[in-house]
Amino acid sequence: MIIFAKDIGRTIDYLATRPEIDNNRIGFFGISRGASLAPSMLIREPRIKAAALWIPGLYLEKMAPEVDQINFAPHVKIPVLQLSGRYDYNFPDETSSLPFFNALGTPADRKRRIVYDTGHNLPVNESIRETLDFFDKYLGPPQ
Repeated sequence: MIIFAKDIGRTIDYLATRPEIDNNRIGFFGISRGASLAPSMLIREPRIKAAALWIPGLYLEKMAPEVDQINFAPHVKIPVLQLSGRYDYNFPDETSSLPFFNALGTPADRKRRIVYDTGHNLPVNESIRETLDFFDKYLGPPQ
C-alpha cells in the first residue's frame, strides 16, 4: 500500500512538470482491485479532485486494519462515480459493492453509483460515456 501511494504521488509529481497538464484537474480511474484500493490512495493524495471506480468492493476476507479499505472510505470526500455489476462474483453487490459505496464519505450529492446487469465486467461503451461525463462535470471538459 505504501508503494502504491508513492507511485501515485510520483506520477502526479511528473505530471506537474508537463506544461500541457492542468494540475488542478487530476482525476483517478481504477478498475477492480485498483478501484477497491482507491480509498487509501485518494485520502493520501489531495491533488486528486475526482475518482471513477469501475467494479470495486470491499474485500470479504479479514484484513489488517491499516490496509482495510473500510477504514479509509469514510475519509474520501471528493466526487466519486462507482460503476458496478449486479452479479459480480468478486465483489457481490449486497455484501461488498454496495457497502463500499455507502462507506464513502463523499456527500450524497457528489457521489453516484450505477449498477449494470453484468458480473465482474461492465458494458464498455456505456461505462466510458458515464465516466467521461462524470470527469467533464467535476474536472471540466478537455481543452
